Formats: sequence, C-alpha cells, structure tokens
Amino acid sequence: FRELRGYPKLVDSSRQSHDREIQQRLWAVSEELTGVTFPV
Repeated sequence: FRELRGYPKLVDSSRQSHDREIQQRLWAVSEELTGVTFPV
C-alpha cells in the first residue's frame, strides 16, 4: 500500500509531482502555514 511496507525499492514519480502549477500551489500553502518564505 503506497510503498509503506516491504523492502526499499525505486519507484517512479507521480505525474502530479511534475506538474508546475501544483508545485507552486504546494509551495505557497507551505509558506503560508509555516510563516517562512523562501524564494525559488
């Protein structure tokens, strides 16, 4: 289940992890929730 069990192995990245819009939204929410800004 979601690579949470068993021995370590290499897996492919999800499509969402390569989506630039999702990356930017995640970064913005993370900055807002932590109160820490870091230019990327």
